[in-house]
Amino acid sequence: MRFIPFLALSFFISVLQAQPLPILEDEYTWSDTEDYHAMVPDKVTGDAHILLDDRTLEYNYAADGNLYSYYFIHKVVYLNSEQGVEEQNKIYVSLENALELLDYNARVISADGQVTLLGKDALQSGVTEDERTFNYFAIAGAEVGSIVEYYYLLKRQPNFSGSYMVLQGSYPIQKSQFRIVSPTNLVFEAFAVNGYNEVEKDTTYEDRLVLKAHMENVPKAPNDPSANNLGSTMKVIYQLDDNLFTGNTNIYNYGTLSQSIFEILRGKASKKTKKKIAKFLKSADFDFAGDQRDKIFQIENFLKENIRVVEGPEELLTNLEFILENKVANEYGMNTLFFHALRHYEIPFEVVLTSNRFNLRFEEDIESYAFLSDYLFYFPEIDDYTMAGATAYRLGVIPFGYIHNHGLFIKELDIAGIVTGVGKVKFIEAYDDAHSHHDMWLDVTFNDDLSNINVDLKEERTGYNATPFQPFFDYVPEERLGEFRESIVKMIHEDIEVEEVTTENSGDENLMKHPFIVNSTFSSDQFIELAGNKVLFKVGELIGPQLEMYQEEKRTLPVETNYNHRYYREINFLIPDGYACKNLSDINLDVRPFEEQDKAAGFVSSFEQEGNEVKVMVEEYYKRIDFSLQEFEDYRSVINAAADFNKIVLVLEEI
Repeated sequence: MRFIPFLALSFFISVLQAQPLPILEDEYTWSDTEDYHAMVPDKVTGDAHILLDDRTLEYNYAADGNLYSYYFIHKVVYLNSEQGVEEQNKIYVSLENALELLDYNARVISADGQVTLLGKDALQSGVTEDERTFNYFAIAGAEVGSIVEYYYLLKRQPNFSGSYMVLQGSYPIQKSQFRIVSPTNLVFEAFAVNGYNEVEKDTTYEDRLVLKAHMENVPKAPNDPSANNLGSTMKVIYQLDDNLFTGNTNIYNYGTLSQSIFEILRGKASKKTKKKIAKFLKSADFDFAGDQRDKIFQIENFLKENIRVVEGPEELLTNLEFILENKVANEYGMNTLFFHALRHYEIPFEVVLTSNRFNLRFEEDIESYAFLSDYLFYFPEIDDYTMAGATAYRLGVIPFGYIHNHGLFIKELDIAGIVTGVGKVKFIEAYDDAHSHHDMWLDVTFNDDLSNINVDLKEERTGYNATPFQPFFDYVPEERLGEFRESIVKMIHEDIEVEEVTTENSGDENLMKHPFIVNSTFSSDQFIELAGNKVLFKVGELIGPQLEMYQEEKRTLPVETNYNHRYYREINFLIPDGYACKNLSDINLDVRPFEEQDKAAGFVSSFEQEGNEVKVMVEEYYKRIDFSLQEFEDYRSVINAAADFNKIVLVLEEI
């Protein structure tokens, strides 16, 4: 969702003579002479293969004199299997942000060339579980070897300030192309990223400007484990650059936005509103005995506990007086309130505008508002961040899609009484591995007949290892808290019997202030197997299920993990009297494949034995987010070491 205060558009909405639409009229349809079956590759390995993906984004003045954008998409899909036929029996048509569906059609071309026109009746609608309407082409009569062809044309309000189009999908594309068409006075710029061919000017048209790019044999979108797949898909990023009619150039630039952002946010509060904000903050009765970090934390916690953040672009949800009276805001409204609260207490900060790297990675060398979709607040004196609109997060832990990414940092300057903002693109560093740890201490005892174990467990989580649990104690209904606590313990194994469980430091107010702690006792026969005079103790399973990473297809992307993190597990048990364990050495694993052993990733497990007392210790750490393709096998060896430990079974034999 975009919260950037866009500049007024009136400076380039001119009264040029209206031009009829569509401009590229002959291309807003399909061909009756194209032999698409001839385009099918000799070897198609997937369930379907896109023969043509053709898109045009056109800006034009309509008959009413207003400027609109028109989005045309034309696809031709070869069906190579029954699964492909099933996947293409509904083709979804996104009408999001559309003013009108101007034209559409669909047809099926059989393997022997017979054409079945599906016509206007092919477009149907449905309702999702959350009561949202969706539209789709109902494709009937398709078989393996058939070709499905469809197109549609949407009319939209124009977006000039920066957007992007994803050019890869679930299937390979034989021929991909797109164009951005505009009147001769509106000059757009576009950049292809992640490997798509460069954008070029098409000078064959005299009465319009056209940017285009094309590429053949586009592979299907990547789907590598532990990779930023969506963020790495081929895309084109575009925005308006110049208006030759008005003389405005480089219209959407970071400098202009940086100068205006503080003025825009300040302007949301009149003197009267500022007094109401001060009264609201005074009601918190803050105890600012701590340092600046504690001060910021208290302010943020108070706002997030008292203002409910909801989705919606409604103007009221950004109106500060409405927010204070009704205790509800959208994300932009919450950002604005937090902005004024920080200014009220004279806390130095910078506004950071950035993107979620798992959707659209912020490209440092491209200046586009497409990357400026979300707000962070950066506090230079403590070198840390918060995200005011993210209810379940607090200072010191922002959603991990925004770390390890670039952002536009904007700080306020007062130059001879003139207040302005200055922006600079900088890197948002990831937190180190100690920030997000998950530690477990397990004391295990065997019952008398060695058919069951009893476990006293203590778990401690911080950072991103705590965020899926710690904040949500404020949102889970009271009557379900016990079930929620048990579900955390049962992450070790769903069939354990939890006898007691308590938690410490639960709730938003403790996130990144105190570690989240779970104390529990449970019993289970799932970790024991009797085999004659032997007892098989599945000690490895006590750390819970572990990911085992396979790579059946050729890997295309480097590793990009969510965040740096570490684990420590300690398992203590007493070998029963009359028994001995001869394979304790199986516990010893040391997988540290990187030359920088303690600065990349590793898995080390070991044990200590004193008489019948055994202590098993496991350390696993990931101190980097990125691992190159050349390092993938080493990274995978660490992941799989945890899975190997998970399979360790100790054999207790009678003596």
